Amino acid sequence: MTLHLYMLVPDSKMLVLIRSAVNNFLIRSTLYIDSEELTQDGALYLQKGKHSSVKIDMLFSTLTKELMDPGNTMEQTFELVQELKTATEKYFHLKRLFWKSGDIFAKLVSILKVYLPKSPHANINNDLGRAQRADEFELIILIIQTIGLMFRETEIFPSRLRVLRSGSGRLIQDLIEVITCFPSLPVKYVPPTSKASKLLMQTEADKWKCLADMEIHELFVEFTSASTSVLFELLVIAQQSHWGRSENSFFNVNWLMNVLENLNTTNKFLERIIGQAMRFVQPSKKVELSPQEAILVFQEFYIQHAIMVYSPPLASFISNNYTEEFKYYIQGPVLQEKLPEFYPISMRTILLIQEVMSQVLQKKVQLLPEKRFIQ
Repeated sequence: MTLHLYMLVPDSKMLVLIRSAVNNFLIRSTLYIDSEELTQDGALYLQKGKHSSVKIDMLFSTLTKELMDPGNTMEQTFELVQELKTATEKYFHLKRLFWKSGDIFAKLVSILKVYLPKSPHANINNDLGRAQRADEFELIILIIQTIGLMFRETEIFPSRLRVLRSGSGRLIQDLIEVITCFPSLPVKYVPPTSKASKLLMQTEADKWKCLADMEIHELFVEFTSASTSVLFELLVIAQQSHWGRSENSFFNVNWLMNVLENLNTTNKFLERIIGQAMRFVQPSKKVELSPQEAILVFQEFYIQHAIMVYSPPLASFISNNYTEEFKYYIQGPVLQEKLPEFYPISMRTILLIQEVMSQVLQKKVQLLPEKRFIQ
């Protein structure tokens, strides 16, 4: 069955909302391939209505009051944000309450600014400082993931855009600044020049420090992935706002690109997400990406595609620095293995990669046979 839709108004926002709905469906259905994700995120639909809205309102009110307490320790804040995230994964109504007022959103952004880009602690290079920075990263990642969750599938709430546009978009600018920053990290551990080290021996303390380096590295990668997902959501929101004939329409794609262009951290952030995307899609021993990885690749190339279309300065940065990677790292047959057909997000992702490649290489690229694109 084919459904034909006709837009009678040229600047109707219906088209971008339909595209967003399709993307939401592809992401959600890809996540559902993983049974664990179905248990968690799917609880939104399976358990809907099991708790009254009154009880959920009371829960949100309590969490809001406790989160706004300026005397919270980092551990207390982590527990409260974790409770908010877990509850929101179960009850969609909490997203409505979250955007009804911008208080918690502003609070979460302000907490991120405390720990990014620098740690509030003077020394993060000793044992205590490394452990402290790791704890800070866990809180940072949790907050960014929670913000991303609150963005997901909430275009139906008019209050969301009102919150984001308040204060001339100051909160959004602050959020973009912290998620694209290169955070301070402990200096990589260098074993002491002792007889033991010359014999390639390590003490237990040395081993712990090396493991701490690995922990920080993994948290940094997770931070980049979470930040990528939030920037993706902001782009989707900006595109949904990008309608009407008024050039002064606020918080649209052009405004968002202008914010990114004016940050001196954007190029380094692009280096991280392009590097991660290439590691996912290039030939390797790992054949098939996980559903989560496939969605992250989709988001990474969605961001790159928007940049290539809307930001000439950032597009030039990508083209000037990554032509070789796009030319040699991305191969159609490998993509078909990495992104299997039974992932709903796969075809959309491959099309995005193909479009970005065509723009970077300045020639038409065909990653899959033409017949594969016939629906």
